[in-house]
This record gives sequence, C-alpha cells and structure tokens, in this order.
Amino acid sequence: MLKIEKRLTENEDTYKFYDIDIILNGEKIGYAELFIIDEYNYIKSIEIKKEYRSKGYGTKVLTDLAAELNGLYICPDNNDAERLYARLGDETNAPECLESETDEYGTMYYIQ
Repeated sequence: MLKIEKRLTENEDTYKFYDIDIILNGEKIGYAELFIIDEYNYIKSIEIKKEYRSKGYGTKVLTDLAAELNGLYICPDNNDAERLYARLGDETNAPECLESETDEYGTMYYIQ
C-alpha cells in the first residue's frame, strides 16, 4: 500500500515547507518537497527510487496531493518529468510568488 507521510519543516507567516516521504509496504521508495506560499501549492522536487519508476507511484503521489490540496504547481527538471507533468496537468504561467522557479526550470504545470 502506498502512503504519503508529510512533515512540516518550516512554518512561517507567509509560507510552509513540508518534507514528504513516499512509502510502499513499509519501505521508503521516494520523497518530495512541498512549498505552500499564500494559496499556492508547489512541489519543489519529487524523486522515486529507480527500481520503482514507471510503475505509477509518482503519478499516484502527485494526483493524490493535488486532490488533497485542491491543485498544485510543479516544474519539470528533466525530460521524463516533463512528459509526466504534461500528461497530468496543464502548462501555465507561474504565479508571481513562484516566478523564480520558472526562471530556474522553465515550464510550469498545474495539476488539479
């Protein structure tokens, strides 16, 4: 069974930052970083162990988080991520508070 375990690591007036462990049958198979600023939910990074990739776990984590948070923003940092995010969401302009992320990575997607 896939579990998403969030830990609040920073809680400031204007933002929150969470570390997320991705657990499958008791084994940590990946992690993600979630940044919430104002009403915007942004996945800073997500990584699944190589042997667990292309099995739907990343898709499940992103769609579950998007449903829980009423949507999230994400920027791909490689071609595989670009294909996944394009399949799951829509290319969008970054909210002003996240523009520095598109400067670093380029395209931003919104997953509902």
